[in-house]
Amino acid sequence: MAYGRPRAVLRRGGAWVLAATAGAGRRPWQGSDWQAADGGYGHSPSQFFIAVRLAIAIAIAIAIAIAIRLGRPLPVTRYPLPVTRYPLPVTRYPLPVTHRPSPIATAMISSANPAPRAGYTGRYAPSPSGPLHAGSLVAALASYLDARVHGGRWLLRIEDIDTPRSVAGADRIIMQQLQALGMHWDRPVVWQSQRHALYQQAFDRLAAQGLVYGCACTRREIEEAIREARLREQRFPERRLAEPKHAPAPVQEIADGPAAEATEARSAGLVQAQGRARPGEAGPGLAQSTPTAPEQSYSEQSYSERPYPGTCRDGLPSGREARAWRFRVPPGVEHYDDRWLGPQRQDVLEEVGDFVLRRADGLWAYQLAVVVDDAEQQVTDIVRGADLLGSTARQRLLARSLGLALPSVMHVPLVCDALGRKLSKQNHAPALDCSRPLQALETAWQHLGFAPLSATGPDDFWQRAQAQWAARYGPA
Repeated sequence: MAYGRPRAVLRRGGAWVLAATAGAGRRPWQGSDWQAADGGYGHSPSQFFIAVRLAIAIAIAIAIAIAIRLGRPLPVTRYPLPVTRYPLPVTRYPLPVTHRPSPIATAMISSANPAPRAGYTGRYAPSPSGPLHAGSLVAALASYLDARVHGGRWLLRIEDIDTPRSVAGADRIIMQQLQALGMHWDRPVVWQSQRHALYQQAFDRLAAQGLVYGCACTRREIEEAIREARLREQRFPERRLAEPKHAPAPVQEIADGPAAEATEARSAGLVQAQGRARPGEAGPGLAQSTPTAPEQSYSEQSYSERPYPGTCRDGLPSGREARAWRFRVPPGVEHYDDRWLGPQRQDVLEEVGDFVLRRADGLWAYQLAVVVDDAEQQVTDIVRGADLLGSTARQRLLARSLGLALPSVMHVPLVCDALGRKLSKQNHAPALDCSRPLQALETAWQHLGFAPLSATGPDDFWQRAQAQWAARYGPA
């Protein structure tokens, strides 16, 4: 709105006042004055009323002008100030925010992707347990690039379903960090904690099919059942439980969530430590990032975790009540193709067992929430870290049972610290420094196995990175 608009409002208000006063006319008193009760003369009452009406009109016009001025949108910079304090004193559930790429970014997308794929929708779904770190940026970068080179939408979803782990204000910090790096989402932000009704509907649909049952097991009881199974294995080796080939979530699924889904992926060559390498080439501190077999499970070694033994599958023990609710996994092997790692397979029933849909603390489990959200947001392509590869088969089983479409998946290498541990907020990974966006982007780009881009700035980085990503992972 132009700055002259308030003046126009004042002019219209003044004209209205003049029109109103012009018709006031004279009252039937003598002359222009009227005779007071004491015999003297004073001003006409009509003049007094006119003055009052004029004052009211001016006040209204000023109020309108102030309201219009305050209602003007404030300018928004593309690269906000870097985040230097954590956590910020912001509300936990801010209003949805929509950000669209700038005209420059749109031009980059068009030049890097001459043949976009129709209907592509990708997403980035961080948990607000702290600010983004170097490992978070690798997954966000790959997801954003893949959406842009396919000419699709890129969504942001805050996965705060695990409320005990959520930190107040972390969601806003994550959004500021993404914006500072030039990543802009195309739809309003979604918070999982505001979508309980959708999860309940999906849960009810599964229960109506007989695919949900109550579980009374405590964590200690599950551990004891596993110990007994190990003793039986020693006595009867032919009854040995299946070894997890596709790293499962820990059997203590009472606390199921994104953190519980983290696996020993680095032992299977899924993790890149700090260093540099080209795609398919191992370098200093880097594990091989491409599959070496036509079809692979992610690890052939044993893990301390074992599948849920199915204690409550055929009914609750006498006198016990359900604490959590599990999905009744059907038998069979789930096969799918990973765009980064190639063909994958997992026998979920043998390697994971029946997994939790609703936890003992009443919270919805990550597996159910993410499947419902991806379907509701019409996500067609998932690009995320390799620590969630072990969740893919479970999520496909849930989606198929709910009659939902199965999105394409790509699991990119993880980033490790000096001790070989996956960078995570639980391991106190340092927050991402967004005061130097180009350096942060270049580091994440090289962790994906690409050569340095030597870009001159963030815009130049995005243009170069999209061109190279499109050549390797773009439309055929």
